[in-house]
Amino acid sequence: MNDVAPITIDGADVNRAMQSVGVLAVVSISKWSARRVDKEVTEEVRVQKQAKGKAGSYNKNLLSGIEGPLLKVCAAFDAVRAFHYSRTLPWVDDPLARRDEGPRLLTHVLFNEYMTGIAQLKAAALAALDEFVLAYPAVVTTAIANLNGMGRIEDYPPVDEIRSRFRLFIDFNPIPERTGFVGLPPIAFKILGEDLEKKQQRQRDDALKAMWKVAGKRLSDFIERLSKEDAQPRESTVDGIREMIHLLQGWNIDGNTEVDEIIADIEQMLVGVDGKALRESKDLLTVTKAAAEGIVGKIEGWQ
Repeated sequence: MNDVAPITIDGADVNRAMQSVGVLAVVSISKWSARRVDKEVTEEVRVQKQAKGKAGSYNKNLLSGIEGPLLKVCAAFDAVRAFHYSRTLPWVDDPLARRDEGPRLLTHVLFNEYMTGIAQLKAAALAALDEFVLAYPAVVTTAIANLNGMGRIEDYPPVDEIRSRFRLFIDFNPIPERTGFVGLPPIAFKILGEDLEKKQQRQRDDALKAMWKVAGKRLSDFIERLSKEDAQPRESTVDGIREMIHLLQGWNIDGNTEVDEIIADIEQMLVGVDGKALRESKDLLTVTKAAAEGIVGKIEGWQ
C-alpha cells in the first residue's frame, strides 16, 4: 500500500507546542530508482576481464533513453524536501547525526506559510506521479527496446505496484516536555527530566547555529554574484536576501537581539537596492557588496 499520506496533525498536541516555540516537522521521501543489478552482464564482464572473486556488479538503468517522465516525478518530490529544509531548522537528538535528517524545527511564525507551500508542492508531486503511472506501460516498452536485449519485463514493477515504489509522508509532533515521563520513581523523573531539558537546550543552540550558517551562506553567495567582473544581478538575487530577513524573523526562537541587529543591517543595506539599480550603478554595487561583507564578518565574529 502506498504511503502517500494526507497532511494531518493532532490539534491539541500541536496547539500546546505552537504556543511556545513550534513543532517538529518530518518529511520522509522515497522514489523508485529504476536501477537493477544485471547478474548476467556482471558475469560476462567478470569472465571477459578474467577477474576473480566478487569483482563488481553491473547496475543497469531500467529506463535507458526515456528517463524524462521519472526525472519529472523525482524533481517534484525533491522540491517538497527542498522547501521543507528551507523553512525549518535541524532539531537533532544525536549530536553526531546528519543535520538534514529526522525531525526539524518548524517555528510557529513560519507554520502557516509552511503548510501552504508544502501542500502546493505535495499536490504537484502527486500530480507528476499520476502522469508517470499513466505513462508507465509505454515507458517500459520503450525502455526494454532501448536496452537491446538487456531489458526484461520481469525487471520492472507491475503496473499496479509502481505507485507504491514512491513515498511522500509529512508528519508533525510536539516538542517533548519533561511531564511526558510518567509512572517513574521521583529520582528517575528528576534525572530524565533534567537530561531532556539539557538535550533540548543543545538542540536549540544547534538550531540557532544552523540559522546563522544559512544566513552567512546566502549572504556569501550574494557577495560572490556581485564580485563577478561582469556582474548582472537579477531581481531574484536581491529577493533571496530579502527572504532571509523573513526567515531570520521566523527562526529567532529566543528573541535574540543579535538577530534583530542583523535584520536591521540587511534592511539598511537593501534601501534603494534592486536588481536593476545594481546593474545600472557600479558604485551602488560596490557599496552593497561591502555592506554584505560587513554583515558576514559580524555573523562570523559571533560564532
